[in-house]
Amino acid sequence: MSKKKEVDQDIRLNKKGKPKKFDLLKHWFIVKRDQIRSNLQTLRSILIIGCLGVMFLALLGGWNHSRVKQLNDAMKLSDLDQELTFSKSGVELKLLPPSKNGNMAVIPFKMNGGDETTVYDATNYKVFVRKAGKADLPEHISGSLVMLGTNGYGAVVLRGDLKQAPMQVIIRNDKDLTSKEDSDAGSGKIILDGKEVEVPYNAVAFTTNPKAENVKVKKQISKDMSYPELYKVAVADGQLLSLKRDEDQAKSDLKNAEERKAEMERRVRQLNNALGRDKDDYKYNTKADEQSDATTDVFREGKFDDSEYEGKVGSDPENSDLSNADMDTVRNELISQIDTINDDIETYKAQLKTVENNRDELQQTIDSMSDLSTVTNNFGISK
Repeated sequence: MSKKKEVDQDIRLNKKGKPKKFDLLKHWFIVKRDQIRSNLQTLRSILIIGCLGVMFLALLGGWNHSRVKQLNDAMKLSDLDQELTFSKSGVELKLLPPSKNGNMAVIPFKMNGGDETTVYDATNYKVFVRKAGKADLPEHISGSLVMLGTNGYGAVVLRGDLKQAPMQVIIRNDKDLTSKEDSDAGSGKIILDGKEVEVPYNAVAFTTNPKAENVKVKKQISKDMSYPELYKVAVADGQLLSLKRDEDQAKSDLKNAEERKAEMERRVRQLNNALGRDKDDYKYNTKADEQSDATTDVFREGKFDDSEYEGKVGSDPENSDLSNADMDTVRNELISQIDTINDDIETYKAQLKTVENNRDELQQTIDSMSDLSTVTNNFGISK
């Protein structure tokens, strides 16, 4: 028998054959109670399902975030100023700005530390490339590693249908390390797919985009370029540019100093004329400071700027308000400034000479690359 029928049977009739009001009211409360209980169960079920849904979405979101982060880490390019180290030997490698032309790219680097015969001989190395994240490698790709002399500079040269997409590069040194101390100098790990991975070999890895828009195009890059040309592309172009900046700065400083000196000398000649001295007399007057009766500390000490000089001395010192003693004090300060400027001029000339010498030495280094460079075409694709 249903609950509703049980409830209906509990409704009693009055003498007129109609349901009693109390029983009807009781029946109404019982029905509402059952409805509320039913609704609460439904609501509880909805809440449970909702909570399970939220938990599922949170887990799905966390998994997706972790997957996206891992993908982004795998495709993140290695910074040029990042210090990378070989996993076993601990030899440091610093990436230099890459360059490209046509179907070729040059990725230069600088190594520091380790045994020269081990580190600077390209035949000890093998280069691998590996996909970064979802970015597939080109179907046809080859590469070489060139060590440019014995100063630690080198370059990975890639050839093929290179895409504007990141890739991982692994440089492995297969030379046996001379001692256990050498083999334990590194962390034993390299960075692959954005995370540190322990490896049993001596290598370093980084992520690069050799065809990125911000990679400079250099027309000198070609399959027939010489070692001196490669050295210029990989290393010397940047060094020559730095020397040019130093040279331009030294020339600008020298020009400003010479112009400043000429102005100081012009003022001294004006004061010489007002004081009745020889026009080209630049000898310091040691007695002038004791005799000065200047009304301001600035001129008594001989310290003043251009505006103060023009205000107190002007273009006609002879007709200014300064006494001869004061003009001698000002003249002494001008002569002191000329001496300081002369020292600056010698410094700037020495800087220009240094730039010239460094440029000559760099050119000699470039010319020697044909005899000093080593290369390996030992190249592979890493899965």
